[in-house]
Amino acid sequence: PNIVPIYSAAERDTVVYFTMGYVHGQSLAERLQRDGVLPVEAALAVTRQLALALEAAHAAGGVHRDIKAENVLLDETGRVLVTDFGIARLSEAQPLTATGTVLGTVQYMSPEQVTGDSLDGRSDLYALGILLYHLLTHLFPFERAMSSAVLVAHVNSAPTPMHTYRPDIPPVS
Repeated sequence: PNIVPIYSAAERDTVVYFTMGYVHGQSLAERLQRDGVLPVEAALAVTRQLALALEAAHAAGGVHRDIKAENVLLDETGRVLVTDFGIARLSEAQPLTATGTVLGTVQYMSPEQVTGDSLDGRSDLYALGILLYHLLTHLFPFERAMSSAVLVAHVNSAPTPMHTYRPDIPPVS
């Protein structure tokens, strides 16, 4: 559920490609660019559908590794679908990252991705939390001028509370 169907995968000259279902709609990133922040109810509805997609992927042993607004599609009926499993891997597979290489989108990376530790579905859930923050504030928890500072913040800093930007969101107690 909530995953763009993958019909086949192949590799040619070290490039892996997928044949996938077509989704008539827009990306979540496009919606955010057009509308700005989402109402709380809409953001939670999107997050719930994404959580269902991740639950299915994780149950099959997969880890997406790059959950972000650009990799979420909204079809014409409002259904939310995850796409771009291009850097996904099976949880028992060898890591894809080489030492000193960043694989993923810096703003959404889990501390384990930053430090090069082994990954499982919890890294996707961390990214889902970052995405929810972004849906509600149109900002990221760690706004820094340099990517390296964002990476360090994921490991060492607490995010700015959302209610700082959205007073209608109660503080976490």
